Amino acid sequence: VDCLRNRYSNDNKEIIFVAVDCIYSIFESKVHNRRDLGRLFTKAKLLKRLLKRLHDSFGDVDDIHTAIEYGEKMAEIFFRIAELTDRVVKTNIAGAANNEFESSIGGAGMKMQMQNLSMNIPTFIPKGVHGHGGSNQLATLAEIAGAQNGGSKRGGGDNGKHSILAQLLGLLPALEDDSRGNGGKRKAILLRILKSFMALSMDSYCIGPLIEAKTMSTVVPFLKSPDQDIQTCVVRILWNMTRVNNSHSTQARREAAENGAIPVLKQLIANKSHKSMYFLVQTMCKFPNDAHKETLFEMKKHNMCQFYINMTKSGHSLSLDALSALARWIENDEYVPRLEFVLCQPDNITQLILLFRNPVGHKNNKRSAGNKNVPAILDAFRALIFKSPKIAHNLGDSHVFLEALGEWLLNDHFGVDIVKNLLEIVYKMFEYLQPSSKKKCAKTMLPIIDRVYLDAINRKKSALLWLVKRKLIPAISLHIDQADIDDLCPELIAILTHQ
Repeated sequence: VDCLRNRYSNDNKEIIFVAVDCIYSIFESKVHNRRDLGRLFTKAKLLKRLLKRLHDSFGDVDDIHTAIEYGEKMAEIFFRIAELTDRVVKTNIAGAANNEFESSIGGAGMKMQMQNLSMNIPTFIPKGVHGHGGSNQLATLAEIAGAQNGGSKRGGGDNGKHSILAQLLGLLPALEDDSRGNGGKRKAILLRILKSFMALSMDSYCIGPLIEAKTMSTVVPFLKSPDQDIQTCVVRILWNMTRVNNSHSTQARREAAENGAIPVLKQLIANKSHKSMYFLVQTMCKFPNDAHKETLFEMKKHNMCQFYINMTKSGHSLSLDALSALARWIENDEYVPRLEFVLCQPDNITQLILLFRNPVGHKNNKRSAGNKNVPAILDAFRALIFKSPKIAHNLGDSHVFLEALGEWLLNDHFGVDIVKNLLEIVYKMFEYLQPSSKKKCAKTMLPIIDRVYLDAINRKKSALLWLVKRKLIPAISLHIDQADIDDLCPELIAILTHQ
């Protein structure tokens, strides 16, 4: 590793390349545990020096083919260390401060454990403190910090604890230029660097530092690459950093949206044969979750409402993610009028009705009851109906939708929670209907409610009985004729007559 401290020049290249060959051969060996090797080389401060020499090799025009060959080896070494699921390695790369570990270490042996940890975690040497080789350590730290000043501006600040991430991010602009103007000769290096980011983004501990380092703004431009392997790496990074709903993923989605990810993702999804379609759809449908106003603005600008509706037409199970995305988006009051305008278009309302009807199937189909998508469908339609009177009216005015709603309610295999949710949807939808449509809805739904009520009596489900007697029947009773109640059960007739 010390050989990599030599400045990259024609005089030193041979010793640098020999050192790279040695380290590469060690990782190729199947004798040693790779995790132990990763810790040892991390402790030996390999990563910073390796990335610095890799960056230097980009400017080697005297022997470009050899520089690219050894650049690929250096990128491969870094990737093999980055993909390790080892806390010490990930901590070193992500740049965690020592105090985060001090709080997690207790017991009588804490002092000794901290001394051991300090061998593996990068520390800052206070002024005037010199141990064995202290002057050299200070000189090395100063040299590395100075070399990172340029990359840190794009990599999230000049704080030393982020220097490895800053170095890693600093490689990407040069590789982007190479892919445009040099025929992509360093494509293998670019893929290894992107896969390193992908490996880091799979570790929840690294997400925060990656966000702070502005990783999104640096990797999103590579979505526009014509190479599917490069696109897939970036999509996986996006997916890893946004799949869990928390403040970090919200910030990641915002940065991705502001850096132009949405229109490119739309184009990639349009290519239905893309190898990372699952991750593309999942990532695209996460944008409305707890979204910043800047994210929502980008979604509106790129007409994502219509795009989500179009996604539901695919017939693929992932199309329900698009429906859920619409439901999360409409929770933002500011965008309800906009979404109403789009979703209430005749073709779009028809698509929503078909989407509600098709997953249910026949009322005796047991598969529909066990369908894991049922709760997601109900939650999405509940959000749309509860937030938008216009959508509720357009759905409730459709005989096809009311029939589908009846099939849901009469499914014998649904639990009480699902039936209760359906009855609440019926009540809210009926409340939002125009007076001219309420009579038609009441005439269609009353026989179905009668059967649900009888079933609730047999199953002794008091919550359902209360919902029917106290909410639904009082609302419906004002919009029915005597002929509508003749065939109902005596209990409901008594309630309606009393009303």
